[in-house]
Amino acid sequence: MTTEPHEDHTIDRETTRTPRTLVPKAGSFGRSLWLLTTIIVVLGVACFIMAHRYHMTSQHLIHSQGIAIVATVIIFLSIVMVFFAAVRTLQEMRHVHDELKATRDMLGQQILHRSSELERKTSQLEREIEERKRVQEELAASEQRYRAFVENATDIIYRTDPMGFFTFVNPVAARIMGRP
Repeated sequence: MTTEPHEDHTIDRETTRTPRTLVPKAGSFGRSLWLLTTIIVVLGVACFIMAHRYHMTSQHLIHSQGIAIVATVIIFLSIVMVFFAAVRTLQEMRHVHDELKATRDMLGQQILHRSSELERKTSQLEREIEERKRVQEELAASEQRYRAFVENATDIIYRTDPMGFFTFVNPVAARIMGRP
């Protein structure tokens, strides 16, 4: 089983797969039974045709009645086999239906779990966005107060770099130094 980390939880790759055998395999018992039944029906029909032709061409009524009895038995056997094939096919269909239902239920649970996770993450992101907006507004207000304070101060306010060069002077300092 492989898992992939995703923040505070893991995604189970085994449970996200659908069942591999949702339809019966080509060599299943039910399909073989249908094929065998088809062959027996063809043999039964062939026996009836032979009995009819033999009866028409020969005066041996006993032989044609024997072939007709064999054909009747074959047809009866094919009816029984059709019944068993139908039962087996219905069992396979029920099994597939049960697997599909289990898969649907599992996927429904995963959808509910992931939906609640998405809702939680969305609300967390909304809170973070609101916090970020609040901090940005506070920062803008603080910068505006600082700018108003520096520009309206009656004292000299300046800033220099490590070499001692002025990088900023307020309007009062510029006026005292004779700079515009």
